[in-house]
Amino acid sequence: ILPECQNLLFDYEQLEQLIQAQKQHYRGTLKISMPSRIVHQVIIPELPDFYSRYPDIHLQLHSSDDITDLIEKGIDCVVRVGQLDNSSLIAKFVGNLIMVNCASADYLEQYGIPEQLEDLSQHKLINYAGAVGEKQGVFLYQDGAVMMDSALSVNNTEAYIAAAIAGLGIIQLPYYDVQDKIEQGTLVEVLSTYTAQSLPLNILYPNRSYIPKRLEIFMEWARDVLYKKCIVIF
Repeated sequence: ILPECQNLLFDYEQLEQLIQAQKQHYRGTLKISMPSRIVHQVIIPELPDFYSRYPDIHLQLHSSDDITDLIEKGIDCVVRVGQLDNSSLIAKFVGNLIMVNCASADYLEQYGIPEQLEDLSQHKLINYAGAVGEKQGVFLYQDGAVMMDSALSVNNTEAYIAAAIAGLGIIQLPYYDVQDKIEQGTLVEVLSTYTAQSLPLNILYPNRSYIPKRLEIFMEWARDVLYKKCIVIF
């Protein structure tokens, strides 16, 4: 065998040994919380790759759009969209989510297609409410905010998208959430010439003196997956 081939074979054997050592060494349970759409659309389809590398790490995925008290509920890390308001957590910044406005074709046929922000006053907004009783919604753009009254408020992304598909109004949300719906024609993007304000995507974990290696491994893996599949910018 040529020396170059022997070196390549040696390098391959070393890499294989390293992979096997990692599989054997990293084990235990991780409790992870993240928005339901990210669980369904992004993380679960990629989990076969994770388990092929780390078969002894057991994941407990909690699908939630709510901000969770990590320490109280024993959560190891969370994936969150939006501005951070808890300084006690350490954040790993993934990127900024590209946002889009969209509505169903039936809605646009009935109410017309908005061409500029001023046209929104003649349209219906589906409000993604952060609190019970919140009725007025807002669409955020680089040029400013547009406040709109809403006849419907929801606090769940699945319901938010379903309401738009049912023709109840316009929604504004991360592109990855509705990419498949737009490509299928179920929803139609509007006001594409107006740049919606992007939302930060972060992985958060408690400030502790010791971070288990399995948690570091999962967060780095999740960060790569989220960056590639969530259509983010910096």
